[in-house]
Amino acid sequence: MSKNDWYEEQISKNGTKVKHWDTKLVERFWHDFYLHIKENKDCTNFIFPEFDYYLEVESGDVLHKSHLSDFQLLKLDFSKSTFVTGLYINNSKLKNCKFNQCNFTYLHIFASEIDNCSFHGSRFESASLDGNTIYKTNFQWLHTDDMSFTYSKIKESNFNNSFFKTLNLEHAVVSDSSFQNITVLSGNIHTFRILKSYYHSISDNINANYYYAKEMQEYCKDIVYSPFYNLKNIVRNTQSYFKYDNEKTKRFKHILGSIKEFFWSVKTFFSDGLLLIWNFLVSNYGQNWLLPLIWLFISSYFIYEKIHPNMIFDINEFSMFMNPFMKNTEKYSEFYALWMLHKLLESIFIYQFIIAVRRRLNR
Repeated sequence: MSKNDWYEEQISKNGTKVKHWDTKLVERFWHDFYLHIKENKDCTNFIFPEFDYYLEVESGDVLHKSHLSDFQLLKLDFSKSTFVTGLYINNSKLKNCKFNQCNFTYLHIFASEIDNCSFHGSRFESASLDGNTIYKTNFQWLHTDDMSFTYSKIKESNFNNSFFKTLNLEHAVVSDSSFQNITVLSGNIHTFRILKSYYHSISDNINANYYYAKEMQEYCKDIVYSPFYNLKNIVRNTQSYFKYDNEKTKRFKHILGSIKEFFWSVKTFFSDGLLLIWNFLVSNYGQNWLLPLIWLFISSYFIYEKIHPNMIFDINEFSMFMNPFMKNTEKYSEFYALWMLHKLLESIFIYQFIIAVRRRLNR
């Protein structure tokens, strides 16, 4: 049966033709389609109509019509369709299927094999493609608020020119795939690390450095918030210990474990967290070359004013004070500690400036 004949046959049995896809017609289509794939399991050369209506989820009977499980969906074409209540596919195989220019409220594909499919130009409010094996699939020109590929294996797929408000690639294994000209507003460490590695692999150092900075920002957040999270665990485990009478030994071990995690997170905060916060404030992890210069002038001015509180500001004197090559040890011997602090800060800010410029100009 040709790809366009099946659904026309379903609705033309009574001699009518498709003129307008109203709600009743869509309901009949979904009902007949569900029975068809339930009976045949293997659908080949099938196309969905370009309808803009979809049944609201009002009962379990309606809901199950958009749930496809344990099917082989081959050469199905969903292009230019609108799924108001979402589409759910589990434990299935999708090969050569097209979801081009679709509008999804929610797309859920789980534990499935997605081979040589296309989502080109589709829009998603939310999409969860977790735990899948994805091969040679087209995700170009997507626009999505929230998309997740956790625990998925993605190979030879294309995400070029797509926009993600939130992208989650945590625990995903990505290889031989393309992410050129994409925009990701928020994500996690794993997502930004994958994007950073990709841009490094194609020698696009500007974007690689951008996603490196995003990765460091997320890492900094984890370190800063970790002590508070572990402190909550101590309180929660302590409350559980006194609230319940059973498994006292196990609950006490949980308290000790959470205390250990708390002190470890505090140690990490002081060893790494403060350095990350400093790096963010000074140059946004090498992304902003202007910030180190601003900090250099501000710190120099305040220290200069501290050393010369009653002196009228002299630009020449201030320039000599800022000159990193001037040896003014005798002149500032009375304020040697402040002079040394200025030289230390000056060397740090100049170093951060050089690093930021190199990252911006490195090709």
